[in-house]
Formats: sequence, C-alpha cells, structure tokens
Amino acid sequence: MILSYTKLAVGLHVVFVETGDAGHVDTGNEPLSTYWNHLTLLSDYGYSSVTQSTLKFMVRSCANSFVSMRTSAPDGTYEIAIGSYDGTKVSFRYNKSNQGDILVSELLNCYGFRPFWIHWTNESFSLGKGFNTSVDKIHELSWIDSYKVSEVGIMTGFGSTGEWIIYYGDNNTDIRATPLSCSLNENSMGITVNQNPEMTSASSYYEKYTPSNLKLDKKSLSSYRRSKTSAPDSRFSALCMGGVGVAVIVTVVMAVVVIDICSVKIKTSDRK
Repeated sequence: MILSYTKLAVGLHVVFVETGDAGHVDTGNEPLSTYWNHLTLLSDYGYSSVTQSTLKFMVRSCANSFVSMRTSAPDGTYEIAIGSYDGTKVSFRYNKSNQGDILVSELLNCYGFRPFWIHWTNESFSLGKGFNTSVDKIHELSWIDSYKVSEVGIMTGFGSTGEWIIYYGDNNTDIRATPLSCSLNENSMGITVNQNPEMTSASSYYEKYTPSNLKLDKKSLSSYRRSKTSAPDSRFSALCMGGVGVAVIVTVVMAVVVIDICSVKIKTSDRK
C-alpha cells in the first residue's frame, strides 16, 4: 500500500510504502511463476530500473525485508533478503540457488529506519548501508545471466512487516536534506519508542545528519504560538457555561467578603 508520493522540484522522487507479512515466501520455496505476485513492484510508483542503475531506500522492519531484481533472462530473479536468519544476515539468491549469507551487525531495527543502497553495472550489483554508494558496501555479486534489470520489487515476510522510503530520480540531490522540501504531515511516519539512541523515524534520522543551521526553532513556529493562545468560542452553550462559571466564582468571593464583614461588625459591637 502506498502512503504518499512526492515529486520535488529538483527532480528527486520520494515514495512511502508499507508492506505486510507475505508469509513463508522466498525464491527457495516459492515457484518463480507466482513469487513475483507477492512483491510490491516499484515500477507501479514510477521507478524505472531501465533508466536507473541505483536504488536508495530506508526500511523499518524487524527482519526478512526482501528486495528482488528481475532480469531480461528467462526466470532470471536475484533476491536480496535483508535480515535473514533472525535479522542477523543478508542472503543473496539467484532463482533457487543460494549465492551467499553475509553476517552484518546492526542490520535492521523494529523501531527505526535503516538506510541502504543498491547499485548495478554491466558486470555486477552491490548492496551497501547508508546513502553513499561508494562506502559501506556489504557485498558485491557478479551477474550470472543477463545484467539488464527489468523490474525491482520489495516485500517483507516470515512474520515481519515493513515501512519503506524509496528515493529515485536525481542522484545529485543530498537525500538527507529532502524532508525540508517535502510536504509531509507532522509525525506522518510516527515517532516510536526510543529503545536505544539511534534513528527511530525518518525525521530523527534527518535531525541527526542535517546541519544545525537548517534546523528550526520550534518556539518560532505558529503551532507553538497557538498552543499558548486561548481561542475564542462564540457558541451559545460555551457562553452559558462561561457565565455560570463567572457567577459561581463571584458568588463564592462575595459570600466570603460578606461573612468577614459580618464578623468584624459583631466583634465591634461586643467591644462596645
């Protein structure tokens, strides 16, 4: 299910997608003829693997987040399982053949988004952490068949669900700064419980990496000023309630004053 789609003026596209639990589905136990039916195709949201050679994304999931690439070869499917083996490894598969399981620390997190990139050339494709395709490479795999990627799909399974933020269209834009240009609802991705000091949402990731001079003082925002201002209410029921409240307060104060005056007069009379 797509949550929202934003096209920035600079040409960078941002897509938010939720994926449910597809069950015990991967290329090892599902026929390729039906395997792709379980995937969310990024081409449905404007991403073209024909014109693009890089995919940058963030995912929030406990484990078993899949990114699959289909090539122009018959039944040519490359599957990347991020968080396989209870979230501890990245598994690479070609059709039903395992191409390696890489142990990676701090791979996925149930409470926070983690950034990844995939880049391919004529000879191979690579997976890495972060947004910079020149650093933090996890693994590189040479193409076994045709290197022409015709489709890319994402999925979560084996008990896990996921939230994805997909970036594409302009590799020259600093992705870390894009939320300042996106029209996102406040807390649209949710602020989750801090289990440890790391990213817990897309906004907290950008807060960590965005230069301080681009940050806003919340006290200068209209939402903060409105929280300190009483709004008028012209409804008849509100006026009646307010009038009754004022009358009760005045009555109580006047009663106390009258009692004090009477007490003073009584004491004065006794002295005489």
